[in-house]
Amino acid sequence: MGTDGGGSDWSPRAVWNRLGLRRKAAVVIAIPLAVILVGSAIVMITLQRDARADASVRHSQDVQQQIAVVDGLVVSREDDLRGYILLGGATELATAERTETALTNALRTLDTMVRDNGSQSGILAGAEVVLGTEPPIPDAAVTASPERVSAWMARESATTSTTRQRLAQLDAAESVLLSDRRATADRERKLAIAGVICLLALGVLASFAAARLFARNVARRVDRLEDEVGSLDVDDLTQPPDDSDDELGVLSRRVRTTIRALASREAELGGARVFLENILVMGPVVVLRRTHGGEATYVSPNCERVLGISPDDALAADFVESATEPGDYARFMAATNLLFEPGGPAVVEFEGGFRLGGRYRYRYLSCIVTRETADSDHGLLIYLLDVTERHNAQREVAERQRELSAITTASPDVIIVYGADLRVRFVSEAITTITGMKSTDLIGQKLGEFAHDQDRPRLLDAVRAVISGAAEDFTVRVRVRHASGRFVTLEGHGKPLLGSDGAPTAAVAIFRDVSDRIELEAALVEARDIARAASGAKSEFLSRMSHELRTPLNVVLGFAQLLQMEQLDHEHRSWVDQVLRAGRHLLDLINEVLDIARIESGALALSPEPVSLRDVVGEAVESLRPVAAANDVSLDYLVEGDDLYVHADRQRLLQVLFNLLANAAKYNRPNGTVLVTCRLRGAGSAEIRVSDTGIGIAAEHIERLFVPFDRLGAENSMIEGTGVGLSLSLRLVQAMEGELYVESEPGEGSTFIVVLPHVQSPSESAGVTVLPADGYHVASGPARPRGDVLYIESSLTNLSLMQRLVDRRPGVTLLHASDGQVGIAIARGRGADLILLDLQLPDMSGVDVLDQLRADPATSGIPVYVVSADATASQVVRMTSAGAAGYLTKPLDVRRVLALLDELLNRRVPANEGEGS
Repeated sequence: MGTDGGGSDWSPRAVWNRLGLRRKAAVVIAIPLAVILVGSAIVMITLQRDARADASVRHSQDVQQQIAVVDGLVVSREDDLRGYILLGGATELATAERTETALTNALRTLDTMVRDNGSQSGILAGAEVVLGTEPPIPDAAVTASPERVSAWMARESATTSTTRQRLAQLDAAESVLLSDRRATADRERKLAIAGVICLLALGVLASFAAARLFARNVARRVDRLEDEVGSLDVDDLTQPPDDSDDELGVLSRRVRTTIRALASREAELGGARVFLENILVMGPVVVLRRTHGGEATYVSPNCERVLGISPDDALAADFVESATEPGDYARFMAATNLLFEPGGPAVVEFEGGFRLGGRYRYRYLSCIVTRETADSDHGLLIYLLDVTERHNAQREVAERQRELSAITTASPDVIIVYGADLRVRFVSEAITTITGMKSTDLIGQKLGEFAHDQDRPRLLDAVRAVISGAAEDFTVRVRVRHASGRFVTLEGHGKPLLGSDGAPTAAVAIFRDVSDRIELEAALVEARDIARAASGAKSEFLSRMSHELRTPLNVVLGFAQLLQMEQLDHEHRSWVDQVLRAGRHLLDLINEVLDIARIESGALALSPEPVSLRDVVGEAVESLRPVAAANDVSLDYLVEGDDLYVHADRQRLLQVLFNLLANAAKYNRPNGTVLVTCRLRGAGSAEIRVSDTGIGIAAEHIERLFVPFDRLGAENSMIEGTGVGLSLSLRLVQAMEGELYVESEPGEGSTFIVVLPHVQSPSESAGVTVLPADGYHVASGPARPRGDVLYIESSLTNLSLMQRLVDRRPGVTLLHASDGQVGIAIARGRGADLILLDLQLPDMSGVDVLDQLRADPATSGIPVYVVSADATASQVVRMTSAGAAGYLTKPLDVRRVLALLDELLNRRVPANEGEGS
C-alpha cells in the first residue's frame, strides 16, 4: 500500500513501509525485548506483592511478640506492686515505677503497630481503658491499713486479669490474620513463578517469528532489486515499484530512476552522436586521426567538401608530407614530436601552406595528444581548418594599413586620434610641416597641450561631447603654438570612433591650417564692407540719376503732350510726334539701364506670387497687337489646359513678355506670325515659348544676343531699339529663379523660351498699385472738376508744366509752395482738396513733409500724391506705406494727371452744381 497525503496513512502496513531498515531491525529486536521487559515487569510486580505478603506476615509476628511483651509487663507490674506493698522498700517502689513506665511505652508501640487494623486497634483500646482504671501505686496511708491493701490488691488482680484477657483476644485475632497472610504470600509466590516462565517462552517465540519474517521480507526485496539491476532495461520494469520508504525501497526506486536516466542518456548520446556526425559532415573543420608512427586511421566525412580531396587521399601515409611545403613539413614534424616528449605540451598549433586539389591554400592545424585505449600508443588528432580567407583578409588589412599610412603621411592636413582619456593616440606627420613639432613628441600628450589658453576649453568641450555621445561631430578653430613660438590657426572637424557595441571609444579629428584663409576672410570682410558702402552709394546714385534724368524729360514730354492736344497743322503735329517718340525712347532707355543697374546691385525689388499665364500672356498679346499690326504681323497665344500658374513678379514678367513680343513683331517678315505657347515642362517648371517667323539668328551671334547695347547690326536699320531689352529680360527672368534662352535657325525664325517655377494653385496677395497708364478718361461735357490743388515743388519748369495742365480744368486752382515748410503752412492755413508732393525739396525731405501732414488732424484727410522721378518699386512701397494716396512718376503722363484731377475733384462737387455749370 502506498501512502497518501504525505504520510497521513497511519495503517500498520503504511507505518511499517515508512520505516527504514535500521528502524525495522530495531523493531524486530525490540519486540522480544519488549516481551522480556513486560515479563520482567510482571515478575517484579509479583515479587513486590510477595514481599509485601512476607512483610505482612512478619508484621503480624511482631505484633504477637509485642502483645506477649505487654502481657508480661502487665504481670510484672502486678508482681512489683505486690512486692512493694509487702516489703514497702524504696527499691521495690523504684522497680514498680520502672515497670509502670515500660508498660506505658510498650502499649504505645503496640498501638502504633495495630493502628492499620481497625478491629485490632479497638481491642487494644479496650485493654488500655482497663489499664487506665488500675489503682495507682498505694501510698503510706494505704499500706498502713490491711483492709485497704486487700481491697487494692483485689482490684489490681481483676484489672490485670481483664487486661490479659484483652491481650489474649488481640493475640488470637492476630494469629488468624497471620495465617491468612501466609496463605496469600504462598499464592502470590506461585503465580509469579508461573508468569515468569510463560513470558520467557512467549518472548523467545516472538523474537524468532519477528526475525524470520524480517529476514524473509529483506531477502525477497533484495532478490527483486538484483533482478532490476541485472536487467537495466526500461521495458523489463513491468512490476510495480517498491513503495517502501526504507533503504531497499529507496534503492529500488533509485535503480529504476537510474535505469530510465541511462536509457534517456543513451538516447541523448545517440542524438549527440548523430549531431556530432552532422557537425563533422557540415562543419568547416576536418578531423584527421593518426598514430604516432604516421598511419592515418580516420578522416571526417567533410574532407572532400572542405579540402577538395577524397578521404582515401587524406588517409594516405604520405598525405601530410606530400601536401606540405618542405620547410613547413619539417617545422610541423618538429612541433608534433614535442607532444611525445616527457613534459611536452598537450596541444601544438601549427599554421602553414598546403597544396590540395591543385590549389595552393592555407590550412590551420591544431594537434592534440590522445590515448585511444589503456594499452595503446599515443595518437594524434589533427584538426584542419581552411584559413585562406582569413590570411587574405589579414594581408588586405596589412595592405590597407600601408595605404592608410601612406595617405596620412601624404595628407597636408593633420589627422589626430584622441582616446577616451583625452590623450593623443595618433597624429599624422603633417603636424611637423604645419607646427614644426614631431609627431612622436605629441603621442600621449594631453588634449590641447599646445593650444592657445583661450582656445583650449573649446577644444576640450568639443572632443568630450563627441566621445561621450552628446554630439555626433564638431567643428572648432584653435590656435596652436608653432615650434618657432608664433601661433597658427587650425580648423578641425571631428567625429567619434565607434567600438564593437556602437558606443564611442575615441575621437578622430582632421585639422587644416587656415591661417591664410583667416587673413583672406578678414580681407573679404573688409571688401564686403567696402562693397556694401559702394552698393549704398550706387543705390543713392541710381535714385539721384533717376530723378536727374527724369526731371528734364518731365518738362520735354509734358509740354510735348500739351502741344499734341492743341489744334496744330499736319507739319507741326508731326514735329510734336517726333519729339514724343524720341522722348519716350529716351525714357525707355533710361528705365532699362536703371533696371539693369538695380539688378546688378541687388536693389531690384520683386514681389513673386502665383501668376496666371493665361492672364499675363493674354494681356501682353492684346497690348502689342497694334505694334504687330503696324508691322503686318499676326499675333496669337495658346495655353496648355485651362491655365498654368508660375511663381513670378507679375509686372516684371509682363515687362519681359513685352520685350520678347515687341522684338518678335519688329524683327519679323511682312505677313509673318508670332505664336506664344505655354506648357508644363516637368513636375516643377513651366515654359513660355515665343516663336516668330523672322529672319533668324546665326549661331555665332547668339552669344552676343543678351549683351547690352549690342543690336547685331540692326542699329543701322530703320527698326527702333536700344539693344538693352533682351539683356534686361534675361536678368529679370534669372532674378525670378528662371531661365531664358533662344533656339534659332537663320531664315526659319527664332523661339525665345522662358522657364519659370510652376505652382499648383494661385494665392491672393495684396500689393500697392501705381495708377495705370491707361484706362482713364478725360472729363468732358457739363461735369467739370472744381477745387484747390497744392503743388509742393522747387523746380519752376515742373511748376510751369503743372500750371498748364491745371489750366485745362478751369474749376481747379493751383496753389504753389517752393519748399516743404511753406507747403505745410498753406495746407494748414488755407487748406486744399489735393496735394501733389515732390520728394526733392530744398529745406526738408518730402517724406518728412508727408509725415507732418498725416500727423496733423487739420491736414490728415487731404489726399497726398507723390510726384517724383524715382520710379523704383521700393520707393513706391515706402511712400504708400507712409500714407501717400498714390504715386506719380516723372515724366508725367498728361492724360493720366488730368484723369486724376477729374476723378478726385469731381467727388467734391455737388451733383446739381456740376450739372448746372
